[in-house]
Amino acid sequence: DKWTDARPNRRSAVDSSRGESLASLLRALNAIEGEFWIRLLYTHPAHWSDELTAAIAECPKVARYVDIPLQHISDNMLEAMQRVTDGDYIRTLLRNIRKAVPGIAIRTTFITGFPGETEDDHQELMEFIEPEVTGTPSITYSGELEALKEPIPRILKEAEEPGWPEAEVNCTPVAFP
Repeated sequence: DKWTDARPNRRSAVDSSRGESLASLLRALNAIEGEFWIRLLYTHPAHWSDELTAAIAECPKVARYVDIPLQHISDNMLEAMQRVTDGDYIRTLLRNIRKAVPGIAIRTTFITGFPGETEDDHQELMEFIEPEVTGTPSITYSGELEALKEPIPRILKEAEEPGWPEAEVNCTPVAFP
């Protein structure tokens, strides 16, 4: 029962809001006999813990690949997106993960064009992406449902904007209410 709730389970000493229950789950799954991989996808950066990073490092069945949706690196944008983390936290988290799990691949997603994003915010994101992240799909922010009806070639052309790394970038229109 401690692994099925998204909230901390008051009947358990495990605080699932900080990644400990996921670390426990990884260890339990890793102990199962047989050949299989465990892959972590869409893990919110605010819910990572040293215990989770340690579990990934010590469990050979856990793939050396994680998906962490960072969304942005600028403190201004992270606050606007209500992400609960800041740029320093994200940089430290990635450094700690790489130190504990050498060679790990880190995939993430970013949102650009979010209301209030300045050129400085965008530039900070561009400077962060290349050295820090293995895979970087991006999502072009749109408050309009009509954006979902745009033809794919036009959307893909947006990914070719100057300043974006050419490799590993896909733009997908997403409407946010």
